[in-house]
Amino acid sequence: MKTKTKFKLVGVLALLLVGAYVTVPYWYRNVDVVIVTNKERNAKTDVMMVESILAADEDVARKYRNEDSWTIFKRNSGDVQSKLIVGKMYAIKSYGVRNRWFSWYPNIISVKRVKTDNE
Repeated sequence: MKTKTKFKLVGVLALLLVGAYVTVPYWYRNVDVVIVTNKERNAKTDVMMVESILAADEDVARKYRNEDSWTIFKRNSGDVQSKLIVGKMYAIKSYGVRNRWFSWYPNIISVKRVKTDNE
């Protein structure tokens, strides 16, 4: 291959990778109605985690990370974390997938309180 062709190929691949990185958060968006069971902040990594169970099926546990993200212009992770009250029900909008091998969790985009009949 000619050097010029190699540079073009590398450039196209780089653009594809950057495009995929920027658009992936829009591919895997979910809204789950959950009851928050725990929230914590890891002081070493500065990552906030939220543990919950699904409101529809209490046998299914969910865990989310809550951190700022440049790809979706989210800069309010501290505010989101402070809104959550343990034991209350929320509709959590998130993006991403759970990957056990890499310890990846969906990232919270926003939360909205869901009122129950008992409240």
